[in-house]
Amino acid sequence: MPHTNPDGEVVSLYGRRIDGGADFKHYHLSRPKGIFNAQAMNGEEVWITEGAFDCLALMASGVTNAIAVFGLNGIRWDWLKNVKRIILCFDFDESGLKAIKEQAEQALLRGIEVLAITKEELGGANDLAEAWEKGTLNLEPLDAETIAAIDSPPETKLQSKAPTIPVDPLPGYKALEWTQFRDATRYITNEHLDNLLSAGWSEIEIFGIPSVSRAGGGIAWSLCDSVITAISAEKITVKTLNGSILSHYRDKRAIAGLKMPF
Repeated sequence: MPHTNPDGEVVSLYGRRIDGGADFKHYHLSRPKGIFNAQAMNGEEVWITEGAFDCLALMASGVTNAIAVFGLNGIRWDWLKNVKRIILCFDFDESGLKAIKEQAEQALLRGIEVLAITKEELGGANDLAEAWEKGTLNLEPLDAETIAAIDSPPETKLQSKAPTIPVDPLPGYKALEWTQFRDATRYITNEHLDNLLSAGWSEIEIFGIPSVSRAGGGIAWSLCDSVITAISAEKITVKTLNGSILSHYRDKRAIAGLKMPF
């Protein structure tokens, strides 16, 4: 099965052992990895599965805007340029349920609405492929009231306090990256946190989710080696080391009262 990019170009190949053997069950021809059916990421809504066979089950059931990531943290957020809503369809096991929570937080940070497939829709099966094989897959469209509630989520004011930043890098961070993030976070906390919170910025927007590496960082990553010159509810203006003036704009949908992992 091909790894593709959003243009439909094949960037690698994936193989799945089907003779029942336990060794080398999954094999990828090369890296970097792509995504199965990645061209479906060009629309406004995409269903995300954790395996190609789950994706094929969705496509067979009529959901053509489905992709499969290779690895539970394999979502390429930089490829979701036009996406406004994702439906997470990971397996109903411990790692799958944990990944749903983590990736939902990542989506919210980027202003993307999130839904997740339910156990009832799978008819008690553990994943989409099993549900399709058993004939228990039952995907019902959302009613208009539910869609309206998703498109217009209630605004939530987050009561927050300065986080405690660990000295040692968290898993997924290189030492230099962690030093940059730590220093930027301390600068924000000591100089500007109260003003940011007063302007309506949430702690999750500011500091991100450090446990999932730099890709999940908040505005603090953009403020490394920069000095904040102005703060408003819509944007943060900074001056870089070379004297450039930059504005970092806020997506107001990415709040939702999420808690820090510290």
